[in-house]
Amino acid sequence: MMAGPPSTWETVTNKKKATSNDKKAARKNFKQKATIVEDVAPLENTETIYSTAFNKNKGNQSSNSKSKEQVQNNQPKKKKEGNKVKQDITSDSLEDALKKLSLEDLEKQWEDVRIRCKSAPSLWLGDIVGFLSRKLDVKNPDQLPFSSEPPDYPCSILDAKLHSFLSSTLNTYETKMLKEFFDYCLNEMLNDLKKGQPVYAYRIYLQLLVKKHPTFITNSCQHFKEMIKKRENERLPSFALLWTCNLAGLQDPVTALQVWGQIMLPMMSHKMIAPFAVQSLERILCGKLDKQKANSVFGPSEFFPLLDVIFTSNVTLPPNLQKTLLKLYPKLKNIAYGTDPSSSLSEFFPSYLTRLTKDCPDNYKAELLKGLLYCLSTGSLCLSGWRQMYVSHMAQSSILLKHLVETWSKINSTLPQIQFHETIRAFSLTNEELAQKRGGKKDFENCRKSCKFLLEQMEKKRFPWRPVALTVFFLLVTAFVIDLILHEGFKYSVTYQFMQKTGISHVLKQAWTKITLYSGIAFSWLAINIPLYYAKVCELCGPYLRLLVQKLEWIGLKVLELLQPAIVYLQQQLPILLQWIQTKAPIVLAAVQDNLTVAWNYISSLTDSVLVVILPYLVEAWETLSFYSIIFWESVEPAISSAWLWLKTSVGTT
Repeated sequence: MMAGPPSTWETVTNKKKATSNDKKAARKNFKQKATIVEDVAPLENTETIYSTAFNKNKGNQSSNSKSKEQVQNNQPKKKKEGNKVKQDITSDSLEDALKKLSLEDLEKQWEDVRIRCKSAPSLWLGDIVGFLSRKLDVKNPDQLPFSSEPPDYPCSILDAKLHSFLSSTLNTYETKMLKEFFDYCLNEMLNDLKKGQPVYAYRIYLQLLVKKHPTFITNSCQHFKEMIKKRENERLPSFALLWTCNLAGLQDPVTALQVWGQIMLPMMSHKMIAPFAVQSLERILCGKLDKQKANSVFGPSEFFPLLDVIFTSNVTLPPNLQKTLLKLYPKLKNIAYGTDPSSSLSEFFPSYLTRLTKDCPDNYKAELLKGLLYCLSTGSLCLSGWRQMYVSHMAQSSILLKHLVETWSKINSTLPQIQFHETIRAFSLTNEELAQKRGGKKDFENCRKSCKFLLEQMEKKRFPWRPVALTVFFLLVTAFVIDLILHEGFKYSVTYQFMQKTGISHVLKQAWTKITLYSGIAFSWLAINIPLYYAKVCELCGPYLRLLVQKLEWIGLKVLELLQPAIVYLQQQLPILLQWIQTKAPIVLAAVQDNLTVAWNYISSLTDSVLVVILPYLVEAWETLSFYSIIFWESVEPAISSAWLWLKTSVGTT
């Protein structure tokens, strides 16, 4: 069955019948090497009765080089004829190759190998995949057939009968044997991709195998991740392995999310793998996910690496991928929180708080604070978890407490009042114990000030307007109901008598009469005139309005058509511009801040110097002005008093 490492499966031709010794050797070699999948260059195969199955155009090898040259010299015409036949067999595309493929030939090949190797079923699949690979030979095969095609390609274009036959070839095998065949197909696909040969046959069988046994992928996620890491700089093998991993989730989005989180998420920093990973995630989330099942495979251990990828600068993603991930982020966060956030958020709070540092970007800090507030308001165990982490994470706690102080008026009603009050009081007691050890440190002082402010706000006595109003209303309603019950009706009740004495009932009757009268007049007028006016408006304005709507639609389409190049240009350039602004803005702001600081320092120092020089003169001038003002007033005051008395006397006599 095996010709040499690393291949473990062989095919059988019609030229020679396998002997029992050959079969025993093949089975022994298969058991030793079939489970190993390594992407290495295949060694030269030794001469066996199965060699022509994998080397159709090579002919029989000979150890004597002279005899090879003699054969080539004596038969030049046959070689040309062989190349011509090969060119005739090679198809322009996979679709053309499938049209030429005869199901009868496949079935005949399958029956022949089963008859010739009746006691060695491990040879059958190797022979049929080799036969199919030769039949699906395509000119200039696409070297990257894994991005622009549907996820279930090439099985999606198979004829129903052909698909059924190929699936049936797997039915007689046990899971262990199929896993070894899966490893063989994967290894051969990687080797043939390096050689530039078509790999459609291996891809078809990989799809059929994973469809029946997705555990071939899910149970080997760590192994696949290591294989991809070894080949992360080789484009074709990397995409081939990623495509293979995606096969596990074609039938079940939850399985697809599991594979994505364990294999593709850790490799989002790789520029070549990131587009494929984002595209796969978008396809997964478009399907219908059971939230409870999805949460079992996508929890905190997968959520926080994704959070770091989206909001930190450690992983530089292109703007379009960043935008796509931001759109998908809320749905992933909802999945990670699960169906019962109140009990699951206690697992998220420590990771949120640990990441909250002074140096993290503003958008990242805002998202962390948002998550922490949601944990404190919803998670029943998050406050107790915060108490345990307070001393060891005082720097992070100072940022969170400062944010609570700044937004207290908005969030105080969302927090559990009793538990939060107890937590802040516990922090205050801890601060008093640590005052001697950490007194003067910035983080500690910020925590102490914030705790003091929050305690004052929570313990501040305010008049309870709402409870008092509700109590008064309830008492009035209760008294009114008791009054009605005691006096057997409203007419003989104390409330009615009070309303009669004060005139309230008379005023209410007059108001009700007027309201009834005018509302009746208004409704009767509207009932008569609205249909008339509506008909008139429709008759006069209807055609013009319809014409206006048509014209507006036409204008809108024309404007959209004219602006289409500009829209396309903006869609291409705006992300680049925004990324440039995001990159340059902090630098520019920092430079402006530095310049303003320098200018202010210079102006303040200059102002101090000027004031030191001028201030004595200003004081002296003020004292001189005050002295002469007093002298002037003392001199003028008698004259002003005499003039006022004269004016008063003159006016009085007249």
